[in-house]
Amino acid sequence: MAMRTASPWWVSLAFGVGLFFLFVGERLLGSVDGIHGFLVGTGAILALAATAARGYAMASSSGSRRRVETALLACQVTGVVGLVLYMLTTGWGPDSMHGPRAVGVLTVLWIIAMVASIVPLLMIELSLGAALRTGFDPSGSGEDDAGVEFYRVRDIGWSGLAIAFALSLLMVTCNVAKERNVQKDVSYFKTSEPGESNINIVKSMTEPLHVYLFFPEANEVKDQVMGYFEKLNAEADGKVIIEVVDRFRNMELAKKFGVGNKTDDKGIIAFARGEGEAAKVANTTIEMDTDLEKARKSTGKLRNLDKDVNERLSQVARDKRKIYLIKGHGEVNDPETMEAETKKVLQKGITQLRLLATRLNYEIKDLDPSGLAARGENTKDVPQDATMVFLLAPMSDLDDSEWDTLDRYLARGGRLFIALDPTSKVASMGALEGRLGIKYDRHRVLDDKNYKTTIAGARRVFGPPAAYMLVATSDFTNHAVTTAVARTQNFGVVESGSFDEIEFDKAKGEAKRTTIIRSSESSWVDLNDEKECAKARSLKELTDMGCLAYEPATEKRGKRALATVVEGNKTAEAKDGFRAVLFGDVDLFIDVPTPIGGFEIVSGMLVRDAIRWLGGEEVFAGTVVSEDDVAIQHTKKEDAVWFTLTTIGGPILTLTLGLLGTWLRRRRAQRKPEVTP
Repeated sequence: MAMRTASPWWVSLAFGVGLFFLFVGERLLGSVDGIHGFLVGTGAILALAATAARGYAMASSSGSRRRVETALLACQVTGVVGLVLYMLTTGWGPDSMHGPRAVGVLTVLWIIAMVASIVPLLMIELSLGAALRTGFDPSGSGEDDAGVEFYRVRDIGWSGLAIAFALSLLMVTCNVAKERNVQKDVSYFKTSEPGESNINIVKSMTEPLHVYLFFPEANEVKDQVMGYFEKLNAEADGKVIIEVVDRFRNMELAKKFGVGNKTDDKGIIAFARGEGEAAKVANTTIEMDTDLEKARKSTGKLRNLDKDVNERLSQVARDKRKIYLIKGHGEVNDPETMEAETKKVLQKGITQLRLLATRLNYEIKDLDPSGLAARGENTKDVPQDATMVFLLAPMSDLDDSEWDTLDRYLARGGRLFIALDPTSKVASMGALEGRLGIKYDRHRVLDDKNYKTTIAGARRVFGPPAAYMLVATSDFTNHAVTTAVARTQNFGVVESGSFDEIEFDKAKGEAKRTTIIRSSESSWVDLNDEKECAKARSLKELTDMGCLAYEPATEKRGKRALATVVEGNKTAEAKDGFRAVLFGDVDLFIDVPTPIGGFEIVSGMLVRDAIRWLGGEEVFAGTVVSEDDVAIQHTKKEDAVWFTLTTIGGPILTLTLGLLGTWLRRRRAQRKPEVTP
């Protein structure tokens, strides 16, 4: 039955509508400035006006009516307190309240206050009804005051408060359980931990790394990602700022990173260098499933999180740079000028190399002969904005003016990446040879003792003596270019040339030469290709002609330089000195999958670390951690052995052990002395 009160029912409705407007304005339309401000302002005015009206009704009434109004006012004041606590977690609050722990405590408190306000208020209003409560009536008659059942209102209010506190206790219990979560997983799964490369990158940054996690509040994938970045922060001397963001609540920030239209089943990791308006935002983000079972699979992101973070850090740690690729001489990056036979072999180009350079935050541009060679009295130079220049296996020789241009580029502190190939017709590196103190030997390096045929598929493609061109080695010099690749047991080159050291041109000064990859002692330089073998167009022809064989009379075994780096001294023109890295095998860097491990395993490591060393970012070099399951590979012969052992060897072994056990038991029984009664 409805009861008369000092205030009408619509005061509580106005208070509820005000809270609803505040919720919509803050949570759903926070990025729309005009609508956001209108809803928040209107909601705050309604909530405060309703509370003030309730206070007026309470102050103007007496007796049971005053007691009822006091209970209703207490509910609304609790809601206003909750709004104040919420405001402290936003930009209106002081900076001291924006730490993760302070925000967590305030969030729990304002939610408890709002629940303790809304639930009792709603239950009291439902018990009072609306029939006799259409306007303010603070001064009722004694009979009316006696008709107000305050004790029923009080009991319902206490019941509502008990329900609110029960809900609050459940929320706090869930929060504590999340913080004290213990997870046991007996299957193989591990989120990759921060590798050396990422730790070094963050340590070298002059500004803090800001990581934004756009994930649902309670999510197991978010917890895994949070653990990774907390470890990265600990290893990187506290330079990582981690912020969990609700994209519906902070639409402006979500729009800034382009994640505002993502669905709830996707979590987003975004990066920025520095804070505030001047922050440098990475162009790409990491997107992953919010379902742990999907994210933990080999196709998910958690196992290779360190690798994905490494690519993004390379983009946010510094501004974009430029790499120029020389073209016009039949290079692997310029198939239009290749000879027909060469194009068949190198038909896929260097798309993977380009992609990796882009991930390292480099822009790729072509440098054709018109921009490299001098014509008449005009002198050409490498563009001033070139961070480094790549020369990838020119099939035809560069003319002297082009080599001179590259020599002048190094003289002013340039960075040069050269990968040559025995099939090339380049006989000399011109003026570069005197500056680098290096000469390229186009003869193939062969090895009949250490060659790669154990990789899956190699035996089907190569067989001795053709396999002798698959030179395997583990002889690396400790250098930034070989930091990662030296740790793999799967390195080899395919049909590689080598480098010889020569005298420096004294007029150009000396430099520091370092051979970073060598072949083994059993390798030799095949001189047969100076004869008829040079005419062979296929591996079969080489084998049929009796080539690729060691000839002690004319050839000598010994280590050969497969890759070399040269570092110039500092000069007035080149304050940091020049840098150059040279490889004798361009096959390492093309897209054709080779049986020595492929681009991602070997070549990606070499290219990544070489680019970083040339760009003066060798501190970024290091391992990138992956927790993928390693596939077990066997050759057909190995599979046959395992099949025989399991199907025939196992039963035979079991039968033999059984017979042996039976024989031993019978023998022990025969040795026992007979007991006579």
